[in-house]
Amino acid sequence: MLNTTIIDYVNKLVKQLNIKDFLGVIVYGSYVCKRANELSDLDVMIIKDNYDTQDCGNIVIDGIRVEYFIQDLKRLYRYSFNSFNFDPNNFHLKFIKNAPFKV
Repeated sequence: MLNTTIIDYVNKLVKQLNIKDFLGVIVYGSYVCKRANELSDLDVMIIKDNYDTQDCGNIVIDGIRVEYFIQDLKRLYRYSFNSFNFDPNNFHLKFIKNAPFKV
């Protein structure tokens, strides 16, 4: 899936869920790493500020299953900080090491 296609799916997701005032979006998983197969979904994290809950779900957009998570920036930062600093085997480090781009 091309990057422009991924952006189109993210835009459709945000519109269908009627999400407003988000800070950013992280897209990850097999589509981004170009390892998608017929069972793959598009993984999307939507980051908001001062968001009191954590939401997640699945939605099918143009035949592609999109798994989404809506997360508060501060909660995400705290979780990541603790994972990086206190768990040397955490999945964040593995994700960064296997990223298809230089970090």
